[in-house]
Amino acid sequence: MNRFEGAIKANIIILKKYGVGLFLYSMLSSLFEEFIPVIGTYAYAGYEFIKKGTMSVSGFSVVLSSISSIRDVAMDISQCFDEMNQMALYFQNLKDFFDYEPNITSGSKKAEKFESLEFKNVSFKYPSADKNALSNISFKINKGETLAVVGINGAGKSTLLKLVLRFYDATEGEILYNGVNVKEYELNSLRNAFATVFQDYKNFALSVFENVMCKPCTEDDKEFAKQALINSGAWKKVETFANGGDTVLSREFDENGAGLSGGENQKVSTARLFARDFDVAILDEPSSALDPVAESEMYDNLIRVTKDKTVIYISHRLSSATIADRIIVLDGGRIIESGSHNELMALGGKYTEMFTLQASNYNAGEGDAVEN
Repeated sequence: MNRFEGAIKANIIILKKYGVGLFLYSMLSSLFEEFIPVIGTYAYAGYEFIKKGTMSVSGFSVVLSSISSIRDVAMDISQCFDEMNQMALYFQNLKDFFDYEPNITSGSKKAEKFESLEFKNVSFKYPSADKNALSNISFKINKGETLAVVGINGAGKSTLLKLVLRFYDATEGEILYNGVNVKEYELNSLRNAFATVFQDYKNFALSVFENVMCKPCTEDDKEFAKQALINSGAWKKVETFANGGDTVLSREFDENGAGLSGGENQKVSTARLFARDFDVAILDEPSSALDPVAESEMYDNLIRVTKDKTVIYISHRLSSATIADRIIVLDGGRIIESGSHNELMALGGKYTEMFTLQASNYNAGEGDAVEN
C-alpha cells in the first residue's frame, strides 16, 4: 500500500510539472502548422483583391479553400476546448480522490504482540442506514484461541471483522486490543498485527510466487512461497505449469501465462496468509469457491500452521466451524448463541437448525451445503 501511494504521488508531481507544458505545446503546434499558414494565405488573397480591384479564378479558389481550412481548424480548436472542459471534470474527480482525507484517524501507539481482543457493547450503523448492522456485541478472544463467526447472510459477520481492522469505527461501545482501545493505535501498526483473507480476493498479472509474497522474489522467497502454496492446496495445480511458480497468472502480458479457476485463484490468495508471520489470522469466507474436500484440507492446514496463534474466521459451511474453540452465532446483528460445537448442538437453537439443514443436504447427496 505504501509503494502504491508513493507511485501515485510521483505521478501527480509529473502531471503538475509537465501537464500544462504539454498542452501548450500541442496548442502552439496546431497554431503554427495549420492556423497561421491558412490565415496568411487568406490575408494575401484579400490584399491582392484590394490592390488590384479584381480577383482571378485561381485567386478566388485559393480564398474558398482558405475559408474552408479556417473553418476546419476553428472547429478543431473548438473541439479541443470542449475536450479540455470534459477532461477538467475528470481531473477534478481524480484530484478530489487524491485529496480525500479518511474519516479514520490514526493513533500514535504501536501495537505490541497480541494477547487479547475484546468487544465491549459494540454497536455499528453504516452511514445513511436505517438500522444498526451490529448491536450490543460483547465477546473476548485470547491468544491461541480459534473463533468461528457464523450466521445467515446479512447477519453482520463481515462488518464485525471490518471493525477489528478499523475500516470503520464503532458507533457505540469500544474495541480493545490488549486492553487498549484500537483508536489509540497507529493504523498500520494495528493492521500489520493481522493476516487477512477476504472473500473479494484479487490476484495480479505477476508470477504465482510474486502473488503470494507480494514482492519480487529471491530463491529463498520462492521456497517460502512454495510451502505456503502447499498449505493452501494450490501447489498441486501450480506445479503442473511449465514454469511452475514462476508462471504469470495472466495471458494478457505473457503468452506463456496461465489462467486459474475461481477455486484455484482463491487458494493462491489464501497462500498469502500462510506466507506471513502474524499474531492473528482473520479470514472472511476463505473457502467460498472451494469444494468441500479442498476446504477441509485447507482448514486442517490452517489449524496446524497456526498452532498457538489466534484465528478468527467466517464460514457458511458449518462443518468448518466444528474445529473452532468457540463459535459465535450472529442473527440480525446480535450474538444469539456462543459456545463450542458440542455445546451449541446440545442447546438445540439456531446453530443446531443450520447445521442439521446443511448436514441433511450432504446426506441427501446434493454435493454441497446450502449457503444460509
